[in-house]
Amino acid sequence: MSFLRRMRGVAVTAAMWGIAFAAAGVSVGVVLDIMGLTQPLSLSGLIDVLARVAARWGAIGAGMGALFATTIILTQRKRTVADLSANRFSLLGLAAGAVVSFAVSVLILLSTGRSLADAVTPGLAIAAVCGAIGAGVATSTLRLARRAEVPVARD
Repeated sequence: MSFLRRMRGVAVTAAMWGIAFAAAGVSVGVVLDIMGLTQPLSLSGLIDVLARVAARWGAIGAGMGALFATTIILTQRKRTVADLSANRFSLLGLAAGAVVSFAVSVLILLSTGRSLADAVTPGLAIAAVCGAIGAGVATSTLRLARRAEVPVARD
């Protein structure tokens, strides 16, 4: 496989993951707002906050997707889409989601003045959630790729 084709695969995967995580972030923000767990905002203020949430979650999701795609390229070189194990794919997605989100959340919490001990527990909780989302996105990616290989019957 050519280098450009691999880079295109990494870029497309990063974009898909970025969109999925941006949607997840906005969904969480809307639910928290509906539950009254956020500061009351005007509609324009809420839209501004949700746009920033989407950008942040999207960027982090894109980083997870890039790590996932790079891991697949490096570890699954000699396999076709049909040969890839759905369980292994899901596990790699979980790992990419958990590792990146844990690192980012711990760094954010450390930058606010928390100690490392105080930053690890919330970091693990965020890693668990993002890892689960990553596993789901990875499995969906594999299913879409397998579906694209199936020829369409013409009438």
